[in-house]
Amino acid sequence: MLSRRDFALGLGVVAAATSAAAPLQARDFPNGVVQIDAGRDRHDRLTIPVMIGERGPFDFVVDTGADRSALAADVAEALGLPPGRPVMVHGITGAEIAATVFAPALTLGKVRLKGQELPVLGRDRLGVDGLLGVDVLRRRRLVMNFRERRLEIRSSGSPRTMVDKASLVPAHARYGRLTVIDARADGARATAFVDSGGGLTIVNQALAENVRARGGWRDPAPMVALTGVTEHVAYGEVRVLEALTLGGLRFTSVPVVVCDLHLFSQWDLDQKPAVLLGVNVLRLFSSVELDYSRGHMLFQGGLAPPLLA
Repeated sequence: MLSRRDFALGLGVVAAATSAAAPLQARDFPNGVVQIDAGRDRHDRLTIPVMIGERGPFDFVVDTGADRSALAADVAEALGLPPGRPVMVHGITGAEIAATVFAPALTLGKVRLKGQELPVLGRDRLGVDGLLGVDVLRRRRLVMNFRERRLEIRSSGSPRTMVDKASLVPAHARYGRLTVIDARADGARATAFVDSGGGLTIVNQALAENVRARGGWRDPAPMVALTGVTEHVAYGEVRVLEALTLGGLRFTSVPVVVCDLHLFSQWDLDQKPAVLLGVNVLRLFSSVELDYSRGHMLFQGGLAPPLLA
């Protein structure tokens, strides 16, 4: 059975209205560039040091597939954080009630996020001390520099310093995250999200049916069992996309898992071809930028055949 630690799949945390955190405002961020030294976990997901109040630093994964930030249960216990109200957490494979804690301010470099209730999840599910979701990225630019292991959070209007070998991919906001406007998988139009918290790229059955209609994926494929942050289990096929196009970028021979994730249903995408683009593709570039205000993604440098054609 493969868990989030094995495949590092996207979390997609959605907390119910029983404990809705106040949305972060632009004033919560300093002007200009915030640069944070980053490492990598065992799945090459980008991790950054985060202070919780005056304690830390703790390793958090930047997860653009998650609506809410979250904290590992053992960290919450060690810090003695007071309990909050239970929330419904929607993971990749299902939904269940999770505890929350009242966390003090989170500090990421020069960025200080006010205290809030955070869902508490098991370390065996998260694989790290915590997750930073898209709730900290609204109206900002996120630059994931895989080559230099550095994360930058910038204001949307700040100038770019890395422009060589740039590939700009138009995107629009959907479900609180950026969606590629022009995405195709083996010729079929698809809704594509970037999931920096996911180790492998996931596609749904609607996309798989389109591939089969074009004569592909006829042979039997290995099956894997997937678990996310909840106790639910999903099953998927290990496949290879011959071609994945994102705007002007074209990838070839992309390994994927075909699975109708609970997350796709939450986004009303169970009947429409959809792709969660994981770190197995992102890390092939020297850097990937997500501009949540202007609505585009920037992929730069460092990609070699056979994955880019």
